[in-house]
Amino acid sequence: MDHENPRLRGRSAGIPGEAQAQLDGHMKMEHPPVRTLLDVPPEPLSDVVDAVDRNGAAARNAARKQRVRHAFDQADAYDENAFLQKQVARYLGAQITRLGLNDDARILEVGCGTGFLAEAVLNQLRRPDWLMTDIAPAMVNRCRLRFRHERNFRFALLDGENPKLPKREAPFDLVCSNLAAQWFADLPTALERLFAFVKPGGALVVSTLADGSLAEWVEAHSELGYVAGTPYYPGLSTLGAIELQGSQRQLDERRFLDRHANGLTFLRSLRAIGAGTPRDGHRPLCPSEMRKVIRQFEAKGANVTYHVAICTFTRCEP
Repeated sequence: MDHENPRLRGRSAGIPGEAQAQLDGHMKMEHPPVRTLLDVPPEPLSDVVDAVDRNGAAARNAARKQRVRHAFDQADAYDENAFLQKQVARYLGAQITRLGLNDDARILEVGCGTGFLAEAVLNQLRRPDWLMTDIAPAMVNRCRLRFRHERNFRFALLDGENPKLPKREAPFDLVCSNLAAQWFADLPTALERLFAFVKPGGALVVSTLADGSLAEWVEAHSELGYVAGTPYYPGLSTLGAIELQGSQRQLDERRFLDRHANGLTFLRSLRAIGAGTPRDGHRPLCPSEMRKVIRQFEAKGANVTYHVAICTFTRCEP
């Protein structure tokens, strides 16, 4: 079922590098520094790279994660622009409430952002033990401020694709993530690692972007003979083929329509929420080429569609 909201914005398209110069002139805003509330500094992502693969895929993935982390750390206007994340959080939250979790369920959230998913679920659970994590320190800080009165909420930095938690933390009744998994380089492996934290009878529930997301922006490029920097998202058949040992799986989908006044407001909204990281290897367009793409995008209505998939894996009872 499609869902339409004239103010929706996306988190995950990736702004082509050539658009930055045009946007810079429109984004000159002063913001106070984010207050540091974390007890420890973030773990260098380079630490996760195997020494034998310094010049290979793992090193490139670590470098990309550094860029993603930095982009979200700089997203001071995230809450004001992340309308898609809010809508999907409500949809995902409704899916989670159907699981019938106990009021004191132990929950691990990966890629918590500023807390939209927790807000969507919190009214359904009285006293959950909720561990909120994100790769970006600024996001964790904002969650800590937002939920500072929740006694059973805890906060930590975590690379959701390579989760490292003390043994005392696991297992969880629920491991969940809202629109963060599309940043993972190896989604099946990441899901397998996260599922390892799920107790028997518990579930891993993840929303992610699927093939067809931002199709209008991609088409505006291809119609002019250009290639967009939008990441490649998996199709439903690919997502549906992911198998996690000892689980029952379910795949749901929904489309969200994002309307914009023009091409620049679309690009600004992405940058405002930290979605400025294009696909690896993308060749940026020059400014004149990007202006042509923006005009082509506007000629079709300046709308984009987000295809969202909800992947649920329930661990079978022994």
